[in-house]
Amino acid sequence: MPIAVLVNIFIMVALLYLLYRLQKQDLPFTRRVFIALGMGVGYGVCLQLFYGYPSTTLTESISWFSIVGNGYVGLLKMIVVPLVMVSVISAILRLKGVGTLGKISGWVLTLLIMTVSIAAVIGIISALGFGLTAESITSGVREAARGEQLISTMTRVENLSIPDMLVSLIPANPFMDMTGARSTSIIGVVIFSAFIGVAVLGLHRNQPEVAGRFEQSVDVAHAIVMRIVTMVLRLTPFGILALMTKVVAGSNFTDILQLLQFVIASYAALIAVLVVHLIMVAVAGANPIQFIRKTLPVLTFAFTSRSSAGTMPLTIQTLTQRLGVAEGVANFAASFGTTIGQNGCAGIYPAMLAVMMM
Repeated sequence: MPIAVLVNIFIMVALLYLLYRLQKQDLPFTRRVFIALGMGVGYGVCLQLFYGYPSTTLTESISWFSIVGNGYVGLLKMIVVPLVMVSVISAILRLKGVGTLGKISGWVLTLLIMTVSIAAVIGIISALGFGLTAESITSGVREAARGEQLISTMTRVENLSIPDMLVSLIPANPFMDMTGARSTSIIGVVIFSAFIGVAVLGLHRNQPEVAGRFEQSVDVAHAIVMRIVTMVLRLTPFGILALMTKVVAGSNFTDILQLLQFVIASYAALIAVLVVHLIMVAVAGANPIQFIRKTLPVLTFAFTSRSSAGTMPLTIQTLTQRLGVAEGVANFAASFGTTIGQNGCAGIYPAMLAVMMM
């Protein structure tokens, strides 16, 4: 291994140890997240300036940094399915009624569809306002491959009717969905877990002892899973440090400058969508500034990891512990939001690409 790579790894280890010391000093979680973010940006810029891009040394160093960054994202994805299952089942057992479950699901789906539709409109306005066209974007190998994938996806979706789409959400093989085999696997897990919860509610009438024993086992499983979630989320500052260093050091700023108009249009649309959400928060009677302060660690991690599934455990914890959202509502909203409620991937970007391809 080259000496330069060893030096880079040593510096990263030193930064990780510094974060560990801050954790031992009981520094608030949000502050540690922001310190990690700043350290990652600073270290990434230094590596970029010192080695340039592309660089073999930089690439090899980033591959070692990814052990921490990608490893953390992997741990988060590891706990998504167990967290969703035990939380949804536990929430339904506490609700003690199928009607309440249907009401929660209806509200969550309505709000998600509404926000995605608004995001798509904002994406169209942004693309038209900045005059974006497909010809203005430099096409490389990755862009060409992504374009072919989008065309394939569009063809498949066009041939899929709304009834077929709804049927596809049903988990024909829930164990396959637990492996994340489908893009809607999380929804499948939620539906399967909801059936288990409703079935146990029915057992209370005929076999109350069996239902009671199952509820006790769910409570034990829920406690264990939440303990695992807490253990993993304590690693968030370390993960953000490694991920942010990788993003900054491994970015080709020349290509970014060539796509500057598209980047500006994208972030303008994202900011507009965030403003829309803050308006909805204000209409609901909450303080938008307090909302931002309490959700900033989630937003920061989502930005650096670029993984909706990986962000979900942190989202659920923030909803329940910092925003006071009921556990059942938090799990349903996070689960469906991770799949069908992505304002960026399902709203803004498809709309912008559609305008650019016209």
